[in-house]
Amino acid sequence: MNKENISEKKKEKLEHIAANRRTLMSYIPRRLKVEHCPELYEFPLNVLFGAAKKESDGSLTLAHGLYEPDLSTYTPVKGESGQSCAAMLYSNKYNREGHPASLILFRNFDAGLYVAIKNVGGTDVTEVRGDDWDTFFIELTSKGLYDGEPCTFKYNVLSENLHEQKTA
Repeated sequence: MNKENISEKKKEKLEHIAANRRTLMSYIPRRLKVEHCPELYEFPLNVLFGAAKKESDGSLTLAHGLYEPDLSTYTPVKGESGQSCAAMLYSNKYNREGHPASLILFRNFDAGLYVAIKNVGGTDVTEVRGDDWDTFFIELTSKGLYDGEPCTFKYNVLSENLHEQKTA
């Protein structure tokens, strides 16, 4: 298969995505691997949220917000029932002064439960719970981006030239 066929297939897929009013975009992150800290393996390397919009000219605009862990916030705790739990804060890579966004991830090791609370501009916008890594992150990231959430845009995805711009 040559480069032109691959490019054409990519365009067809993007056009199919753009044709849907609500585009479901979800991601399953890699696990965080830090030498001598096996407990961090239960947390993701990062968390990506995305959104797509079809423009009037037929082009596609993609946006994404990337949340990265602050390892200094990793906090092991004992739950109310004595269960072993941990929490860590993830900050949006594109945060600007006055437009913060964060994600708090909790892991109950004994119950095998994940919990995430996403905050944009000082307001909790979503909370997701799950007991399976893949399903949990598919559900969490499929919520997409919220109004005012810091992100980066890629314009005219269907054209040959991609332009990237950071904004909220």
